[in-house]
Amino acid sequence: MAEETSNKIGQYELRSVLGKGGMAAVWRAYQPTLDREVAIKVMAAQFSSDETFTKRFNQEARSIARLRHPNILAIYEYGQDKGQPYIVTELLDGGTLREYMRKPMDLRRTARIIHQIADALDYAHAQGMVHRDIKPTNILMDTQGRGDRAVLGDFGIVKLLESTNITQTGVGIGTPEYMSPEQAAGEPLDGRSDEYSLGIVLYEMLTGVTPFKADTPLAVMMGHVNKPLPDPRTFNPNLSQGIVDVLNRALAKYPQERFDSAGQFSEAFGEAVNASLNIQGRSAGGTGSLTGTGTQAQPYPNGLTGPSTSSLPNNTPPGPPLTQGGTRPAIPTPPSTGRFSGNQPVISSAQAYDFAVLQEEQGNSQAAFETFSDLFKREPSYKDVGARIKQYQERGLQYTGQQTLFRPNPVTNTGDALTRAAPITNYKNPTQQGAFVPQDPTAHQPVTSGPPTRPDTQPGPGPAFNQPAPPPAPAKKPPTMLIGLIVGFVVVAVVAAVILLFVLPGNNNPTTTPTTQSNIAATATNAPATTGTAQTTAAPTTGAATTAANTTSAATTPAATTAAPTTAAPTTPAGPADPAATQAMEISNAIYKPDGDLAAGIKALQDLSDKNPNSWVTQRELGKAYYWYQRNDGGVSYLKKAILLNPQDALSYAYLALADTVTFDDTSATAAITKAYDLNPNSAEVLGAQAVTLLRTDPKQAKDKAEAALKIDPNSFLGNYSKWASYVQTGEFGTALPFLDKLISTYPKLASLYSDKGYHYLRQGDTAQAGSAYDQALSIDPAFPTAHAGKCELAYLENDNTTAVTECKKAIAVFDYAVYGHVYLGYAYNNLGQSADAEAELKKAINLDIKNSTAYNGLAFTYIDRALSPDNKNNQSAQQLLLNQAVDNADQAIKLDSSYADAYYNKGYALSLLKKYTDATPLLEKAVSLRSDSVNYYTVLAYNYLQLQQKAQGLEAINKALEIDPNNVQAKQVQQALNNLKG
Repeated sequence: MAEETSNKIGQYELRSVLGKGGMAAVWRAYQPTLDREVAIKVMAAQFSSDETFTKRFNQEARSIARLRHPNILAIYEYGQDKGQPYIVTELLDGGTLREYMRKPMDLRRTARIIHQIADALDYAHAQGMVHRDIKPTNILMDTQGRGDRAVLGDFGIVKLLESTNITQTGVGIGTPEYMSPEQAAGEPLDGRSDEYSLGIVLYEMLTGVTPFKADTPLAVMMGHVNKPLPDPRTFNPNLSQGIVDVLNRALAKYPQERFDSAGQFSEAFGEAVNASLNIQGRSAGGTGSLTGTGTQAQPYPNGLTGPSTSSLPNNTPPGPPLTQGGTRPAIPTPPSTGRFSGNQPVISSAQAYDFAVLQEEQGNSQAAFETFSDLFKREPSYKDVGARIKQYQERGLQYTGQQTLFRPNPVTNTGDALTRAAPITNYKNPTQQGAFVPQDPTAHQPVTSGPPTRPDTQPGPGPAFNQPAPPPAPAKKPPTMLIGLIVGFVVVAVVAAVILLFVLPGNNNPTTTPTTQSNIAATATNAPATTGTAQTTAAPTTGAATTAANTTSAATTPAATTAAPTTAAPTTPAGPADPAATQAMEISNAIYKPDGDLAAGIKALQDLSDKNPNSWVTQRELGKAYYWYQRNDGGVSYLKKAILLNPQDALSYAYLALADTVTFDDTSATAAITKAYDLNPNSAEVLGAQAVTLLRTDPKQAKDKAEAALKIDPNSFLGNYSKWASYVQTGEFGTALPFLDKLISTYPKLASLYSDKGYHYLRQGDTAQAGSAYDQALSIDPAFPTAHAGKCELAYLENDNTTAVTECKKAIAVFDYAVYGHVYLGYAYNNLGQSADAEAELKKAINLDIKNSTAYNGLAFTYIDRALSPDNKNNQSAQQLLLNQAVDNADQAIKLDSSYADAYYNKGYALSLLKKYTDATPLLEKAVSLRSDSVNYYTVLAYNYLQLQQKAQGLEAINKALEIDPNNVQAKQVQQALNNLKG
């Protein structure tokens, strides 16, 4: 393998082995171009000679990398080095769910973990992706914040390995303990197979054991296929009937008998947990309240405003499309042609006969007798079954009927299995009702093959493609399921060592910057480039988590104008012969003249492309124009075609990186800009594009790249643009504006530049100038999406929510990637009391950009607001679930932006409503330290001090609240309660 022959894979310097298995090694590595550590999985050398694997590797890895969800592990890059495949992901030194299951885990925490993984699965299933190997070691726990964040890894690895000559057997690869019956039988799979596997994980979290135990993987797989589910209360008597019912349904043998989606499963479990805890709390003498225990809390003052979204973040460029809405979609069902599509027997008579013979050969005469007897009952005349049964009877064996080979009809998931593991008798009483606490921290570990790996650094690709895939075609089946199962268990033993899981990044500065076009009139000369959209994913107005570099270097005020685009006969770009190149450049140059018409230019380029489909220059110019125009996919498809036609054109790669940034495809953007830089490191436009792509992850280096671009060419469009963006993000508006005005004076017909100016003024706090700039953009292009998104934000700030809804809808209708159209539409819906619509839009925003702290904060607001609504006034279980969801989402916002005051407030407020005052207080203290002008912040903080009997601190906080608003009724109520407090 590579670790034995080289200390580098591609650009990555291998530093230390994190884990090693039979088919892959996982390394801690260093990426010099971005000055960061990463994790890299290097496949074994044997795969380089497998033509099937190498052919499919890029295709599958590309699909895996396109999944973007906060609970799915994402990958940075993939490729092959000297024929050896590798996958790169962000490195986090954390652990997996397996380690967490060794410690006490209460039901609330269990429900939150299952909910997060189910949400990730629903998203992936909506994209046509099935995981195939859900298990505790493939679930990573990110605990850098105050709460758990569960992350699912190794998406697509099983599918990729199933395609190889090394492992191709006609049966599914996976982990026997967690396999669905249909996967064990080698049938086509859909998302309900993942639901079953997640159900097994939940079963183990609740009981400490997996339900089916046996001496061999084959026997374990047969347990999933044929044996009834052992009652989980055998291992944990504290489980309620409601929880058991949920497990029984999720672990039904037939897919159609399970929940319609993983999300539906997790919601049912959450409801069962809430019902269980409330019932048990009352039986223990409690009140069944949200907490069940704790000091009796004084009620919140009537009318106290809770969740906050007042401190608004910066705008962002559009993001990638969402194929499903905010609600959880039902899992698509494949054609009903497999053994698990109905209630027919699982295996044939021939398979049963072969299995019985194998049992006898293994020395298990009783099991063989049971199998032959089951077969005799179904088909008495089959082969010599009758004679064999007589021989067993003569030996004194008796039929028990407890090992049934054929599925009962209909399926019932109750009762015990003859060969299940013995009940645990040394369990401790759970710390909270229904929770399992293992006595031995090393107990209940799965049997693994191959050398052990470090569980805290296990890598794997994060997932998948944007467009739904067709239902999977039926796998090639072996002659009988028996053969498939036998070969499958051998494959499992080989593959077990390769399914290693990467650890998801922790706190990462996620904010992005204005994404830009570059060198629209792209010639080989120094003609200036053009920008893209102006709206950015930026930090809240507190300003700490910005995307620009924190630098003290002064900017040089740019010249009043830039050099005009080439108007003479354009220079033909270097590259393969392209008869349409000159005409394409003439059209492109005309677009960006002072009287240019972008829409007309695009139409002309499309006509030229129809006549010259292999013109790489035409494809490139179309891609750049669409990126500028903010329509379709932002130019991605055209730029990719240009690269296919001419893989040596650095500008095509540079613009593809920019377009990928607009769609939040950071993995592809990084790969594209790296290639552009490798091809032409001295191009001002390439350096400018690199600056733009780096603004999201490394703002300091981004600013350095912008400076370098301007040194090469002071008139570089992207150099000037990225310089402007950097200063805007650091709040240096006066320094920034001349760079943008320089571009506007040269390209007065580009709507995006005026939209950028609106963004600039909005961040500066000048709403009147912002509105005027957005209007200018719309006078050029009445449908320009980010201008409509900007006007939506302005309307929201003015509390004109109806107008905000209208403007945001206009933005989204034109450009699917307008992420802040979804964000502010969600915020406006919240203000209008339409919480379900708000939740859907904010979830869409997160699916577009999983690092959007504003969307997470908005969701926290939504869930708190819903918990306090009259509909849930008397439904404490629903309140508990909603407030925990609020805590999770606010916590995610804090991880993404450590200076987000509203996120600290919303998390603290939710915890306060849960009566967790000790946990809430430091969060509220942090909120007021970041923002000292909010009466609500100080009032809720004072209320928490009241509950903690901390009178002095409470009076100090409430006095500050009353300094802000002396007539605030709620603050006066808290003040009175504090004055009445003894001490």
